[in-house]
Amino acid sequence: MVLAALLAMFAMRAGAAEPVSIETWYRISADRVAAALAERGIAVQPHRVEFLISVRSRRPEPVLEIEHLQTAGHNSVLARLHCRDAGECLPFYVVLHLSGKQDVQAMIERSYPHATPARAVTAPARPHWVVRAGQRAVIVLQGENLRATTSVICLQNGQQGESIRVSSLDHQRTMVGEIVGPGLLRGTL
Repeated sequence: MVLAALLAMFAMRAGAAEPVSIETWYRISADRVAAALAERGIAVQPHRVEFLISVRSRRPEPVLEIEHLQTAGHNSVLARLHCRDAGECLPFYVVLHLSGKQDVQAMIERSYPHATPARAVTAPARPHWVVRAGQRAVIVLQGENLRATTSVICLQNGQQGESIRVSSLDHQRTMVGEIVGPGLLRGTL
């Protein structure tokens, strides 16, 4: 209250047309999250609720709704919540650390039938490029009675057996070559 009055006085001295308004934001508590979860049949003690970030609301006791539940490891659930009134707070995540007696997957399925099943998260396999775009390579050009080798610049990444575009070193001519090995391509005249 005193801070708001000081800021308003400072703003008026600085020549602002209107006093500065300060809006009060309230921290969403673990008790509030536990109460929202209890409404969905998920019994969690407030000390087992871990916020991933500090969450604030425009009201002291906002009505929270569960948007999404997902297993997050052994005896842990990742829950996405939001305020019923969208203007009160942003959606947020909490991790629920459940006791060993609670069956996490059964609890999620029973209380929230649209929950995402547990799945392993793996990064997509990255291809092993034998040649990379911008890399210098040698192309062996072969015709009926002629064989020539020249240095080129690869214009694409590629793996062995793939055909890629390459350019002469002076960038005057482009051609297609099949990758035979690291830095080596085969083409036809």
